[in-house]
Amino acid sequence: MIEIVYLVSGLVLPIFYFPQVYKLYNDNTGLASYSLGKCAAQLLLRLPALAFALFVVKSDYMNAVLAADVLGRVAEFSTAIYSLRRQGVPLKSLYERANPLETMALE
Repeated sequence: MIEIVYLVSGLVLPIFYFPQVYKLYNDNTGLASYSLGKCAAQLLLRLPALAFALFVVKSDYMNAVLAADVLGRVAEFSTAIYSLRRQGVPLKSLYERANPLETMALE
């Protein structure tokens, strides 16, 4: 029973990526209040969890939940990059905004 609850809750959570992706896609503010670095860091930190689930835990439930989460994060990150490029943000600036170490540095 707990596996079913985990699966359902884990598959419902990625649904919340849809409104964020929609807003990112339609943005015209240069994503002024969006942290591309945080998004990149969260995505990178989620990849080891997915690898652990796939190769160590080997639970179909956990694999499905983590795969859905990673897919949502990839969609969010790639849509943010697309939106910024569409708005004319140069690649160097994208790298600086997406680099978690750059965004953590205090100014």
